[in-house]
Amino acid sequence: MHKLVARHAPGETVRLEALRRGEAKTFTVTLGRLEPPEAAPGRGEPRDKDEPADHGGLGIFVRDAPGGAQVERVRPGSPASGALAPGDVVLGVNRKPIERADQLAAAIEAVPAGRTVLLRVRRAGHALDVALERG
Repeated sequence: MHKLVARHAPGETVRLEALRRGEAKTFTVTLGRLEPPEAAPGRGEPRDKDEPADHGGLGIFVRDAPGGAQVERVRPGSPASGALAPGDVVLGVNRKPIERADQLAAAIEAVPAGRTVLLRVRRAGHALDVALERG
């Protein structure tokens, strides 16, 4: 898909076809401009290196924490909204343990969009599993 998008300028409208749950879907989208990676989501200004990053389209902003990645913030309306909360510590993804925020990001990004991600979370001293659809 990136080759198709690269042939068009920001602001152009293109038709994309994708498979969702085994069914072909056609989408008409207007292309935007790719912001540099250091830009904070939705703000268009550089993100402070100490500010947590949103990983994997789940709408969670995390930092390294002992034993995992601590949720600092949850974007309203995101897949994680209502399921995760600030202070939760993600301990694993799809039954594989993680120890740092970058491992969380890599594990989530390895899951195709539209698929379910199973997070093992520690909340208030208790472990629980949270299933989220990756956006």
